[in-house]
Amino acid sequence: MQLLIIDAMNLIRRIYAAAEESELALDATRSHCLSVIVRNAEQLQATHVAVVFEQKCVTWRHEVWPDYKLGRPPMPQALEQGLAEIRQSFQQAGISCIELAGWEGDDVVATLAAKAAFAGLKVTVLSTDKGFCQLVNSRLTVRNHFDRYTWDELMVEQKFGLLPQQLPDFWALTGDTTNHLPGVAGIGPK
Repeated sequence: MQLLIIDAMNLIRRIYAAAEESELALDATRSHCLSVIVRNAEQLQATHVAVVFEQKCVTWRHEVWPDYKLGRPPMPQALEQGLAEIRQSFQQAGISCIELAGWEGDDVVATLAAKAAFAGLKVTVLSTDKGFCQLVNSRLTVRNHFDRYTWDELMVEQKFGLLPQQLPDFWALTGDTTNHLPGVAGIGPK
């Protein structure tokens, strides 16, 4: 069995950004997202597909670190208003949509992916978020649809010089500019 998990906001925001100049940006985003999901599911021969959304709310990450996501540009208003319609089109196509109140979508993706892989399923997470690389193992990969590559254990080791399970400690110490995490002062990658 093969489970494909889509990081909804990662996919939707990237596609919307490419179509934003168009009058029909929302329609183009919806149809392009659906085609990306279907194409990846077919290529992977996925037996199950889940799209993970997130609610706009305060999570435990904001409580631990008040500046979490502070530097991120806000979602375009038209997209924010059209998310329900996009989600509905996924559901009408028979695609399971998941969100959990009080939890960030990335946390739900990671939990679902790790538990499914532990249970013996082959799992692919569709996202450009390198943070998911820490989950990679013999049953779990991360696919970047836009740049057309898949993170497996070997690719993670070649890119970072570390095993996937070492990445959280590495990023905690060195910081991560993508997510505006400062790391420990005076420590950097070597």
